[in-house]
Amino acid sequence: MSRLAEETVVVRVARDRIWAVFADADVLAQVLPGCEGLTATGDGAFRGVLATKLQFLTLRADVTATLADRVPPDHLRLELEGKPRGLAGGFRAVIPIDLAEDPDGTRIHYTVDLATSGRLATFGAPILRDSFRKQVATLIQNLERVQGTVS
Repeated sequence: MSRLAEETVVVRVARDRIWAVFADADVLAQVLPGCEGLTATGDGAFRGVLATKLQFLTLRADVTATLADRVPPDHLRLELEGKPRGLAGGFRAVIPIDLAEDPDGTRIHYTVDLATSGRLATFGAPILRDSFRKQVATLIQNLERVQGTVS
């Protein structure tokens, strides 16, 4: 597994409203970039289809997600496992997330450790990192749109 990203961002949404997103599959589906469907399969567990644009190609992946190490409203670890449709290989991402109050909303610190296999591994870290950064920017916009901004 290799470190794909580590970043701190500020989202103009109250921390309790961000935490609530993780408990509702319908709301989570609205904020996740490229989410084409999401179903809760248990407490803190989801299954869905995510689409990601990598350069000239849009990959659709069947994904399972698990929320672990939950300490509301401060910390959780998101674990994603997926298999792209029509492409050999798969991925596993582990994303610890820390939420802290900020005068402008919520400060979110996260790291992304990613392992890829098969054909997916040939894309390389720079391409995956660029795609991931774009998705984080879209995620923040979606959170602010769906959950409302802090004034």
